[in-house]
Amino acid sequence: MKQVQRRLLELSSVLALSLVVVLLWFPVLRHYHVPNVPLSDAVIEAARLNPADQVFTELSKLRFFGDPAEDKVALIGTSEKLLRGVLEIPGAPARSIKLPFDPRDLDQGSAQLFLASFGVPHMWLSAYKETRREEFFRAARDMILEWAKYEQSAWLPRGLLWNDHAIAERMLVLAEFWRLYRRRADFDPMAARAVLQLAARYGAVLAEPSHFTFATNHGVIQNLALWHFCLAFPNLANVESYKRLALERLDDQLKFYVNDEGVVLEHSPGYHKYGLRFLSRAFSYMNLLEIPVSASLMDKYHKAKDFYAQLRLPEGQLPGFGDTQWNPDPQGPLIAEFDAGGSLHRLTYRNDWKPRLEESIYPVAGYSVWWGGLEQWPNEEALSQTVVTWSHFLDHAHKHADEMSVWLWAQGQRWLANVGYWPYGSKLRSVATSWSGSNAPHLVDELLESSRQTILRSSGWSDGLAFLDLERTGPDGSILRRQVIWQKPFLWVVLDYTNTKAQPVRTVWTTSHKVKLAELSPGIFTLDGENGQSMEGVFFGSPGMKIKSIQGSKSPFAGWEVVDSEPKPAPAVIVEQKSGQAWAAVAWSVLPKGTLLTKTSSAASISRSEGPENWQVALSGRGSILTIGRKGGELSVSRETSHSRTHEALNLRQAPAPAADREAIRRSFLAAERKYQPFKDYFGYRLKITMMLCLILLTQEAFFAYLRRRKVAGYAAARRVALFCWVGGGLIITLGFDSLVWLYTQISLFF
Repeated sequence: MKQVQRRLLELSSVLALSLVVVLLWFPVLRHYHVPNVPLSDAVIEAARLNPADQVFTELSKLRFFGDPAEDKVALIGTSEKLLRGVLEIPGAPARSIKLPFDPRDLDQGSAQLFLASFGVPHMWLSAYKETRREEFFRAARDMILEWAKYEQSAWLPRGLLWNDHAIAERMLVLAEFWRLYRRRADFDPMAARAVLQLAARYGAVLAEPSHFTFATNHGVIQNLALWHFCLAFPNLANVESYKRLALERLDDQLKFYVNDEGVVLEHSPGYHKYGLRFLSRAFSYMNLLEIPVSASLMDKYHKAKDFYAQLRLPEGQLPGFGDTQWNPDPQGPLIAEFDAGGSLHRLTYRNDWKPRLEESIYPVAGYSVWWGGLEQWPNEEALSQTVVTWSHFLDHAHKHADEMSVWLWAQGQRWLANVGYWPYGSKLRSVATSWSGSNAPHLVDELLESSRQTILRSSGWSDGLAFLDLERTGPDGSILRRQVIWQKPFLWVVLDYTNTKAQPVRTVWTTSHKVKLAELSPGIFTLDGENGQSMEGVFFGSPGMKIKSIQGSKSPFAGWEVVDSEPKPAPAVIVEQKSGQAWAAVAWSVLPKGTLLTKTSSAASISRSEGPENWQVALSGRGSILTIGRKGGELSVSRETSHSRTHEALNLRQAPAPAADREAIRRSFLAAERKYQPFKDYFGYRLKITMMLCLILLTQEAFFAYLRRRKVAGYAAARRVALFCWVGGGLIITLGFDSLVWLYTQISLFF
């Protein structure tokens, strides 16, 4: 009996560890487990007939990402390589995959989302529709069926197997496969059952509140995918409840996803374009499901189109704030057109995206857009676009630290830019999305997540001038004030007034990777564009200001621009100003082609500095002296040459207070967070804890083996103490897991 008790005592730690591991992983297993839905032969047969072919034809047009008008030759060539197990997709190196499906492929790098979204079978199905070559269809079928078999047996997620975005896109591919398969001569009821059960599984996952990514565009496409399920598989269970659920969730999201100004609040012009695309597709689903469109949604949609037009350059590129790709897009997104009665007419590409307004300000969303030369649209030589952002919505997606940064495009050339969409998974992404990836003024050691608030104080607009005044309060009571002046057509002056306690302030002025930067003399730089354009930048400010140029630096991070998903070194000028009260200013002027620059071409100084609302600067060069001054609510600009003197005054208008609107957006966001409570699996943390506990157990057992060999007194008592520690520690880990993760992340910020 004593022998049995001793043996049980020796096994107690192993049993305790096993119980802790089970309890640690049980929430994850429960979250991801979806039982197979039993399907009768009658349901399968009904799914072969419903919905009507016309519905499936409409559904086949509704892709969330990508352009339906694909390059057919490239599509077929890439699909043929895929038949040999060679995967080639834009923005990722070519790689091999094992056919028909190997779950280990889900673990590999930059192609993860493409693979998890059924990108491979989608490509084969698209090639099949173009060529009617059976090998493409069979390959898609075999991969889907093998995937379904693996997914049914999987206990834990692998790669992006159960990623929200991936499952939403998978639903579309599965529906398209079923459209092509359900009436084929080689129809197999067993394969059909597997496909329909997979669709039912995805419907259940998309509908589960803990899987719903309410905070981002992922949640929007989850709702659209749920509607897609209802239309493509109307004979499966829960269709009516899913239809109502998707509408309810979308209504909840639209209160904070798109504001009343029509701006998608994901901090990125690129994701505004995606949002416009998703809204257009939502109208298609609602039309097919006979769901009426509310007046408020229609109003937001029309304003969203206008905002996109304000941002869009003639070739379709967008300002590089947040996670925005720098890509031409001549067509733009598919747009919903409505008939006179307000019913959806069709989705189509819009021919003319010319901006309606020269000046547009969105004080709640936090954007300002200025256009010059619109009367000559789309002649890029005459056009300029200036965009300033101060958008910051806590917990909304794709946020970079970029408040008060300035985007400048003129004469077809990017002159002032932010880093753009730095690849996810890169070790440098966290620093690229922080302050050095933008030209916003910031404290030298300021964190991406620093506590801060930015407001628009005033603005002004006339035929010859434009003005914007922003103020950001940051850590430790720091104040950073940026004023942007545009003297039309091609002179911009940016003045930064800062008041900080201890830390100096830094600004990284990054330009395009296709621009050549040269320093004429201290503080004076020339920028040469790719098509013969030139710009001059003159930096000036308080005594002690430091200026240096840099390109493609990782430490400190500065001088990068992302193009076609690839980071490219780009010239940049770093300006650093001392702590306390200080000024840092720069005058940017686009020069006529052929202008000869000398080392004495320009000079600038602050001739009066009595605070951010009482100052004067003087700029001289090329035969004129320009004086810009502000006194309270008036901006004045004078230009003097040897032959003439001109003067213009601009009355500044006080900005509206957006606090109430922003608070309403925040309340809607928090209400959705309470309602849906998304599950965080913390997979990496659980794995680390499991490995750590196993290591502790091995160390403990080695120690007890030593005590047993030495026949040390108190061995049994030590075993009991160890068991008590395992039980107590297990309770702390399993019951307080979320708190432990939070504590770990807080500690990590300091190391």
